[in-house]
Amino acid sequence: MRVYLRTFGCRANHYDSEAVRAMIERAGHHLTSEVGDADVAVFNSCAVTAEAEADVRSAVRRAARAQPGLRSVIMGCATGLATRRGDASLRSLPTVERLVDGADMTALAAALDSPVRREMRADFAGFPRYRGRVTHYAMTTQVLRP
Repeated sequence: MRVYLRTFGCRANHYDSEAVRAMIERAGHHLTSEVGDADVAVFNSCAVTAEAEADVRSAVRRAARAQPGLRSVIMGCATGLATRRGDASLRSLPTVERLVDGADMTALAAALDSPVRREMRADFAGFPRYRGRVTHYAMTTQVLRP
């Protein structure tokens, strides 16, 4: 599987995207810098400003035009905020198959496919959890360790 990964926002989002990148590569998939070459796109969103959310929406629409058969997943801050507001506009964007709240790596792995999901279960067994999710601290200090 070829995956296009695009990150918007702060350092925390960049850390999360690096964890996603590592997960994808360990599962034997390939990252691509061009959305036109991808089977799946992961957009790590930001919701600090209305402009940041608009940037994510625009990027998803551009990706859908460039690759109509693309499967898109949006993760990050904007998805959690949209869920709390009851806003379905992110989910209704073209090619979007799934929204993943925040940096829920287990949910992201499930949204991608089963080989990644199996990899994630093994990688995150025993990691610190809060409300059933692997914590951001665990992700940045243990997964990204050289």
